[in-house]
Order: sequence, then C-alpha cells, then structure tokens
Amino acid sequence: MVKRITNKDITEFVRTLSLLLYARLSILESLQIVEKQTKNDNLKSIIRKIIIDIKKGLSLSKSFSKYPDYFN
Repeated sequence: MVKRITNKDITEFVRTLSLLLYARLSILESLQIVEKQTKNDNLKSIIRKIIIDIKKGLSLSKSFSKYPDYFN
C-alpha cells in the first residue's frame, strides 16, 4: 500500500529543513539529512528528486515548484 504524503509530513519536512538551514548547513546537506530522517517513502522519493535537481544547479524554489500538490 502506498502511503499518502500528509500535511503533517510536509510540515515536519519544512520545519526540519528550516532548522538545518538556520544552523548554516548548505541546502544540499540539509536536504540529505532530512531525506535520511524521513519515514514516508513517497516524500523521501520527492526529496531525492529535489536533491538531484539541486546538484544539477536548479534553485530550491524551481525544484519545489515541480510538486505543486505539496509545495505552493
């Protein structure tokens, strides 16, 4: 069964990412840490795709915009 990504999952992701960025970790490092901590496999898959986009030079906002159902 595929686990749906809930608002709680997104909120936890954004909150953790925000804290890591506030601690002055790079976006890439922060995303990699959050990806490892994420329990929802569907969200983990999206985070992996965002990491790939960042490595290719895409901005975080452009990468997030690929997933309008989760990031507005």
